[in-house]
Amino acid sequence: MGLDTALPCGLIVTELVSNSLKYAFPGPGHAGVILISLGRTQQGEYTLVVWDNGVGLPPDYKEKQTNSLGTRLVTMLTDQLNGTIAVDGSRGTRTEIRFKESQYQKRI
Repeated sequence: MGLDTALPCGLIVTELVSNSLKYAFPGPGHAGVILISLGRTQQGEYTLVVWDNGVGLPPDYKEKQTNSLGTRLVTMLTDQLNGTIAVDGSRGTRTEIRFKESQYQKRI
């Protein structure tokens, strides 16, 4: 994976994991699991999944209408990768981002 793809990908993982640590496991002593996976399909598309087994999202959660800085950051970075994002908050929170390798553009 090239640097133009790896950097936004790493920032996305950092933001999603920090959200899980802040919100998924409320109260002291509430243990949980956070899983991160990155794979590549036969068509050359990457699939990044960050999942936690925490409290999940409220039933009325709408990712496009949420105005938090973290959600906007993840959305902007996904757009930078020309990717798509899907969030499922029914059993914990599972965020799946699909994208292709960014094509390096010569800058100088």
